[in-house]
Amino acid sequence: MTLMALRLHTSSLHDPFIAPTHSLKSLPLRNMPIRSHAIGTNHSRKLVMEVKEKLEKDHYNLLVGRHGRDDEDMILWFLKDRKFNIKESIYKLTRVIQWRKGFGVSELSETSVRNTAETGKSYVQDFLNVHSRPVLIVDASKHFPWMLDPSEDEKLCVFLIEKAISKLPDGMERNIYLE
Repeated sequence: MTLMALRLHTSSLHDPFIAPTHSLKSLPLRNMPIRSHAIGTNHSRKLVMEVKEKLEKDHYNLLVGRHGRDDEDMILWFLKDRKFNIKESIYKLTRVIQWRKGFGVSELSETSVRNTAETGKSYVQDFLNVHSRPVLIVDASKHFPWMLDPSEDEKLCVFLIEKAISKLPDGMERNIYLE
């Protein structure tokens, strides 16, 4: 299992000049799955192919490729998320694929989020942690909501999560741990 760590700096939410009164290590961890294992069983594979065929037939206008209607890892993740209910999985998948297109996730780049990234409020570390996981740092003391359009912050968040996930090996469990 491969994981991604996210550390949220909360010590200076109110006043950036006050030293933290607790250790970040003492904060509880929250595990949030992002993506699931590669296709393992014949039954799962059969369900994935069924969803894939229905998406191709009924939602042919959806994007294809990674994060598209033919992305088998993503289809399997949604099947597991919806307890292998095909109808619910298709509903959620189509909404996510449409959201990704509407938000412009595939157009996000270092250049498009440069102004927001230069604040230093969040970034993906250049190195992996001791468990070979990417680390996404969020420093709340550097977030000043009145300085930038909130949509620019959203773009930076999505870009950084996508960047961190892209550093994980294919077919591995993807989780975010919030500390």
